[in-house]
Amino acid sequence: MAARLGHVLRVAQREPHVPRRQAGVEGLLRGPAATCGPSASVAEVAALMQRSGAAVVVVDADGAPLGIVTDRDLRAKVVAMQRDAGATRAADVMSSPLVTVKREAIAFEALLEMTRREIHHLVVVDAGGLAGVLPSDDLLLSQAVHPVALARDIARAPSREVLARHAAGVTGLVQRLVDDGGRAGDIARIVAELNDRLVARVLAQAEAALTEAYGPLGAPQSARRVVIQQWIAPGRDLVGTDGIVMEIPGLLVQITSPPTHHQVPAPGTAVRIHANVAMMCGCPIEGAGTVWPQQKFDVSALIAVAAGNVWRPVQVRRLEWTGEPSQFRTEWTLPGYGFYQVTVFAREQGSANTGVDRVTVFCPRPSPPG
Repeated sequence: MAARLGHVLRVAQREPHVPRRQAGVEGLLRGPAATCGPSASVAEVAALMQRSGAAVVVVDADGAPLGIVTDRDLRAKVVAMQRDAGATRAADVMSSPLVTVKREAIAFEALLEMTRREIHHLVVVDAGGLAGVLPSDDLLLSQAVHPVALARDIARAPSREVLARHAAGVTGLVQRLVDDGGRAGDIARIVAELNDRLVARVLAQAEAALTEAYGPLGAPQSARRVVIQQWIAPGRDLVGTDGIVMEIPGLLVQITSPPTHHQVPAPGTAVRIHANVAMMCGCPIEGAGTVWPQQKFDVSALIAVAAGNVWRPVQVRRLEWTGEPSQFRTEWTLPGYGFYQVTVFAREQGSANTGVDRVTVFCPRPSPPG
């Protein structure tokens, strides 16, 4: 579409003559506007349209235009609603506030204003008040796609398929304006207005989609729930070639020794604490010069003893890297009888990535003899 628009705009730039849309609005007025007072009945307005052949009647009070009544207003606001034409006033059905243009304005400016506001009639005014009514059809020489109608259709497009058809209509409209002798700069302004409407309608039809992930399922002690929001816009591929990529932050920590609920035979026994620590994606932590060097990670074990209904910390031990990928270990000597909780906590320096795992060990007091 862009290449086609560029071609026709270059053609327009070479056009030597001035089209009628570059003339003044005054030259396009067909004659005095049909007018009525705000208290005139709809029946009187319809009769005035019939006598004058006008599709629009300007409602004014003492020479000051207040609004307009179009044949569409009569159909939508009177006939369709089954209102009494003799009792309904012009002020009750008129379109207001008025959109006006000065008599000395360039006709193209009037067309652009109609496109922006999605209207088909502009009231022309001068220093003395009402000068006439300018229909949008008078600004175009042919009867193909109309920019005002196209702008309105875009604003009401119910789906991306309909929007795609209207987008193709913009190209046809450009060719039409070129054929009518439009200047490149003026045509570009019309195209910009319509394209802005296309983008606005696409965004208006966009929907927010929430995608949730939970994992890793194989390590529930480190599992995280992640939710992302993406906007689904008409015509846009939501997942692309790689699908929806979601990063689960944190570290995967798994204590491999001691096993949970491990029984220690007696106080003073050395308990080996061994943990596997990896990135949540499964990438291993290794030595210097690798993607995830072990120097960037702090791995510690917090040992706490049960004291009533709480866990009372008794010792913190740092786990050292064993030289094997993702393997960290330390040793701890059981200080006495009781229930103990071992919590291994891992943290990546310089980031918010953390992970934790927890096991319990116990050393029961021996039963008294006899």
